[in-house]
Amino acid sequence: MSHQPRDTSALFTAQPQVVAHRGFSGTSPENTLAAFTAASDAGHWIELDVTLCKTGEVIVIHDDTVDRTTNGTGEVADLTWAELQMLDAGSWFGAEFAGEPVPRLEQVFAAVPKSMFILVELKTDDDKASLPKAVAAAIQRAGRDEQVMVISFDPFMLEQLRLAAPSLLRGQLVGDYVDSDLVWYEKSGRQNLVMTDRVQQDAVLWQHDILTSSIVQAMTELGYPVFAWTVNRPADIQRMKALGIQGVISNHPDRIR
Repeated sequence: MSHQPRDTSALFTAQPQVVAHRGFSGTSPENTLAAFTAASDAGHWIELDVTLCKTGEVIVIHDDTVDRTTNGTGEVADLTWAELQMLDAGSWFGAEFAGEPVPRLEQVFAAVPKSMFILVELKTDDDKASLPKAVAAAIQRAGRDEQVMVISFDPFMLEQLRLAAPSLLRGQLVGDYVDSDLVWYEKSGRQNLVMTDRVQQDAVLWQHDILTSSIVQAMTELGYPVFAWTVNRPADIQRMKALGIQGVISNHPDRIR
């Protein structure tokens, strides 16, 4: 790995920096304006997921379908923005969130102060270029270039983001890939960051239960800030803090002191 990441140390005003996973998803419906506002009001960084809908808008949602987190059904890629606007993304979590909409990325930028740092996760797709280009354009239109890091498990999508908007910060997500359909050598390659020269990431974000002190030491020596995801249990939170990492992503950011 010959790439030298850009210096982002000025961003980390806390150690570790607390990141609200899909917004404050422990107390609000994930990936909604309610969850992002709750996280922002508490002073936490925000993580969210994005994909494209049928009409090309950048939609903030985790799953490929709307079934789990809305009152609708179907693939996000098969639904228009007009159809997505009609869905209720809050009632599944609690009656007090009834009518909470599925947001576009631009709406999140409008609702969250520019002072709040946001991690935007690209959901993987066979088309590696369209989503990175659309996200880069949305970030730049909103003037968020210096307060966003785009992250993904898919190094090919991060490479396309680098080509489309090289100034944007990039973060490589790493996991055990147990539930993925990648073949063994693809899993090994991604765990060992073999795409670094093409991605040129500025940070690495590791699945917390496979993150060790030796990994943290190796990444730190290479100049990478290290994040852990998704850390919710008090014992896991304490272990991550003891590792001296830069960021902890959690559904319950209020548990991280």
